[in-house]
Amino acid sequence: MNAVLLSAGFGTRFRPYTNTLAKPAIPFLNLPFLCYSLYYAEKFGCDNAIINTHHLPASLKSVIDRYQNHLKIKSHFIHEHPDILDSGGGIVNSARHLNTEDHFWVFNTDVAHVLSDFDHNKALEKHQRSGSLCTVFTVQLKKPNTTRSIWVDDTSRTIKHIGDKKNDSHVSKHYVGVMLFSKKILQLFPTSEPQNIFYDMLLPLIESEQEQVCFHELRENHWRETGNLQDYLKASFEFTDKLIEEPNSSFSKELTQILNFFNLTPTLYKGDNCRVLTLNENHLDEDYQLQGHVILDNKTQLNESHIISNSVIYNQTKIQQNIENTLSIL
Repeated sequence: MNAVLLSAGFGTRFRPYTNTLAKPAIPFLNLPFLCYSLYYAEKFGCDNAIINTHHLPASLKSVIDRYQNHLKIKSHFIHEHPDILDSGGGIVNSARHLNTEDHFWVFNTDVAHVLSDFDHNKALEKHQRSGSLCTVFTVQLKKPNTTRSIWVDDTSRTIKHIGDKKNDSHVSKHYVGVMLFSKKILQLFPTSEPQNIFYDMLLPLIESEQEQVCFHELRENHWRETGNLQDYLKASFEFTDKLIEEPNSSFSKELTQILNFFNLTPTLYKGDNCRVLTLNENHLDEDYQLQGHVILDNKTQLNESHIISNSVIYNQTKIQQNIENTLSIL
């Protein structure tokens, strides 16, 4: 099979960090977001991945250069220029370069997927049997949104509306950044133009009943919002807590397996005032002061006494001055 990895976005909610790195190139628990999607694309049996780019493409190519030797899947870049094609246009434009297989996976690569206890083969078989144009993978939020949601019929397992709530009988689901498509999408949308996959493409087909669009609810998907700094840090710290407190859970084993796949071995530390996820190559002087949750990237050097509280340090950062960093990414 094949996969389309959507990676062209500007990451506007994550500025200023996305002024220098595309969002999929930013590390999450010391591994770039893009690698989580590549891991699952390969695990799901994909031989080729099309990665669409627009914003800061060199940072995405550097991720592939660094981690490609851990992967069997072959990555191919398609650059959108001069205009970005949005999610729908990006899917159609990328899928044209895939081989003739009838179905393909789509991943949003600005998300850290940890899909523990997920049988992708059964999901693919169900998608194929349904004859659906698309299967959207979702979760049930504890506090469902009433706007910009996916509204479904639980009995038929089909999507009935996208956006604001229209029918009290419909149930709200949240998209987690994974889809399965039939290549029929290329017949319905023969031109690659800027368009949103949900509002410009799937919603009109659903409302006209021209095509069936199904959903597949993930029973245990540890998806978390990471679109802005606050949510990114919250997810990073929550996942670190799970690794420390529940090392034998299916989630922790799955996350550890992903990191180990890319030859990353996390070291976890739980102190009186801090919880740290780091790597063995890090050098920490005796005078360092870490508080709350701290995630340290490969070869981070803390050379003088200073305080780091609830922060993430990546890209082999060297900190040499007495500075207090709180709720930040360095």
